[in-house]
Amino acid sequence: MKIHNLALRKKIGSMLMFGFCGTELNDSIYELIGEQKIGGVILFSENIVDQKQLRQLCQDLQRVHKEQGGDDPLFISVDQEGGGISRIPWLKDTYPDPIFLADEGSPKKAFDFGYGLGRELASLGINVNLAPVLDVLSNQENTLLARRCLGADAQKVAALGQELIHGFHLGGVLAVGKHFPGHGDVTADSHYKLPVSHCTLELLEKREFIPFIRAIHSGLEVMMTAHVKYTQLDLEYPATLSKKIIRNIMRNQLGFKGLIMTDDLLMKAITNNYSLEEAALLAVKAGVDILLVCHNPDQQRRVRQALLDNYHDPELKVNIDLASQRICKFKDKWQKGLLGC
Repeated sequence: MKIHNLALRKKIGSMLMFGFCGTELNDSIYELIGEQKIGGVILFSENIVDQKQLRQLCQDLQRVHKEQGGDDPLFISVDQEGGGISRIPWLKDTYPDPIFLADEGSPKKAFDFGYGLGRELASLGINVNLAPVLDVLSNQENTLLARRCLGADAQKVAALGQELIHGFHLGGVLAVGKHFPGHGDVTADSHYKLPVSHCTLELLEKREFIPFIRAIHSGLEVMMTAHVKYTQLDLEYPATLSKKIIRNIMRNQLGFKGLIMTDDLLMKAITNNYSLEEAALLAVKAGVDILLVCHNPDQQRRVRQALLDNYHDPELKVNIDLASQRICKFKDKWQKGLLGC
């Protein structure tokens, strides 16, 4: 039996963060917010023209969200790590690749970077930055993250990452620490294939986990998973789909109580190995709160429909209910200024 009532649509919609085409309000946005009831959007360079346009777009997105029954803020996110990963072109030179912070090694400069960038984003209407990268560059052949990481020393990555998070939060945007349990040990690019690491839990605890643990203790509220298979943690599933990693390690061992989101489910590390529907269901059953699907309206509809059609599954129902409750409580505290950002 299919249950497609408004309350369920809102519940499932709150767990979805989708991208869209266009630089102003259009039918696609009205469908995403009005019909699909999504709780968040992600912006890319193709959505951005200049400051005036971007500020207006963000205002319009929040207005439509409210008009369509949204009683909490819409997450408006962007990948603005700095340097090469800069969706907002006029900020690229002011905020360079994070490896610059590693080279400087100054916690104060990391804080200033985060605070300045946070204020810039908040002034435009963006409230979530999908940064910082907390991966330790433990494999020097990892070209994907070489300039995006804060270095190869776990303690220094933790110290700089902590200050970036503080800066983002005080600047007015939510930080998202990524990519748990770490993407720095592998060489494969998860955009194109599934990376595999054979690191032991003991080594991960001594290295990869350190920046994430420091971030949790420093007030990190949102964490992104890695599309990486850690065979010593879970022989079957990559982190994004793994109960052993999300429930047992992130939640139980590390005590993370915030929101957990996936990296883009359209990356080939996932789509080469799972159907999109299967991946979405596995991620939610593993304990993920927010599903990120950056492009393709048809694929986005498939993810949403899979959750709607399978809500009767007892395990899925419990996890959807828990995730939507976490998101609701989180946004309520956020609106009341109780998250320190």
